[in-house]
Amino acid sequence: MNSSGVGGNINSYLDDNTRCNYILETEYQGVQYAIFYHGFPFKQYRVAHWTEDQYKWADVPAVAEADWIEDLEIDGIVADNGDVIYSRYPTERRSSDDGSVWIRGSDTNCTDPQRRCTLTIFKGRLEYWENDKYKNNRI
Repeated sequence: MNSSGVGGNINSYLDDNTRCNYILETEYQGVQYAIFYHGFPFKQYRVAHWTEDQYKWADVPAVAEADWIEDLEIDGIVADNGDVIYSRYPTERRSSDDGSVWIRGSDTNCTDPQRRCTLTIFKGRLEYWENDKYKNNRI
């Protein structure tokens, strides 16, 4: 992992925790987190993040249980090629692979409201909801 985000060492965490799945990275209450779901038998979410006193732990992130994961709603946008993209952090600007759209937090260059969507996490899987239709789609 590196100081610019939690994601630099996700594979190392997964190697040490073989019964978990990486879901995504996001920011919650000003802290950047990598979110993992530990399925059977635990059925719980854990987050990896840097703490303010990280110097004590070298390159090892803090890991904690998190009960707020299923309350998250993340803005997303659908690109021309069908990919769904989102910003991991409020100030991160991400562009689709085909270059048709970009998103930064909830700002986007796309003016078509039908292409906006909301991402949620439920029972360890990432889902997206098409605005206005609220049709559930599993990613």
